[in-house]
Amino acid sequence: MQSFFQTHKHKVSRYLGYAFSSTGILGGGRGGVDTDARTRLLSYTLGGKMIRAGLVQVGYDLFSADPDPVTVPVGAALELFQSGLLIHDDIMDRDDLRRGKETLHVQFYREAEKEGLADPRRVGEALGVCVGDLAFFLGFQILSLVTMDAEPHKKLLEAVAREMSLVGTAQMRDVSWGARQADAPLITEDEVLSLYRFKTGRYTFSLPLACGALLAGAPPQAVAVLEHIGEALGIIFQIKDDELGLFGEENDLGKPVGSDIREGKKTIYFTRLVPKLSARNRKRFFSLYGRPDVSPEDIRSLQRLITETGVRDEIDQLTSSRAEEVRKLIHSPQLPPSEQKNLLLQLLDYSLRRRS
Repeated sequence: MQSFFQTHKHKVSRYLGYAFSSTGILGGGRGGVDTDARTRLLSYTLGGKMIRAGLVQVGYDLFSADPDPVTVPVGAALELFQSGLLIHDDIMDRDDLRRGKETLHVQFYREAEKEGLADPRRVGEALGVCVGDLAFFLGFQILSLVTMDAEPHKKLLEAVAREMSLVGTAQMRDVSWGARQADAPLITEDEVLSLYRFKTGRYTFSLPLACGALLAGAPPQAVAVLEHIGEALGIIFQIKDDELGLFGEENDLGKPVGSDIREGKKTIYFTRLVPKLSARNRKRFFSLYGRPDVSPEDIRSLQRLITETGVRDEIDQLTSSRAEEVRKLIHSPQLPPSEQKNLLLQLLDYSLRRRS
């Protein structure tokens, strides 16, 4: 699996390098802040795993053995959308680190501070927002220029625009839920899983798989199966993110452990834990959850609560159940026999055991 995604990442990276060059379709910028923003965006995008771009190819290869160069630019566009979402997400979550490096808005803040600009932190965040927007517009520019028949091209653009708008509204829910007091009426587990479905599952897995299948001319019922696979994979991926955010290692994550606690995120761990707490533990929990200055020792005490109440085991069981659902869908008769099914199974295993 790793070799497949690495090979495809190399193709997409090479395409993006050309696209951002002075002679490429995205141009080289017009000097100054424009060129700087594009250079930073390209570097930021090339630093990701590019799973989405690889999944476009997987979705295509499931239904066609004929090479199609369009899969590369479509995958590149999805990676630019991912970059824009992450850049904005870091600003909203006030994260200073991403992939072990300073987040983009923090980089701009440092430079504004060196230049003696007024309110450098606000300048850094504003420039980060602009680069995130740039990523979205450049992504759609790539999609608008791909060479394909008019009707599937229209469906492709419609699918991407629809899914990206769903990510936006899911992110709004995530932000507003995080701002609620921890002891406010509980968000339900179904609400949390719905958030995971639209904030992560569909645009990370369902959308690229469906785009690839669409490019290959797959029948609608087969595309629907891929979308279900993507949703289930995405929920597993997000639950694993929650677990790593609580129990992972900072060196693996590239950012501090416990950020969800500091931000007051209403994760599945939150919804499972709160009803199990004694009155004493509940009071302490509510005094800590959502506090930006929560200490490492406080985070360790919350980790112990999650383990001792059995919540961690429960969520492991939930993840295993979802994994079985994905395996059944991958073996669905709507999907033709293909080596790409093994890639999807390997991706599932990777999602279950990943450390970052």
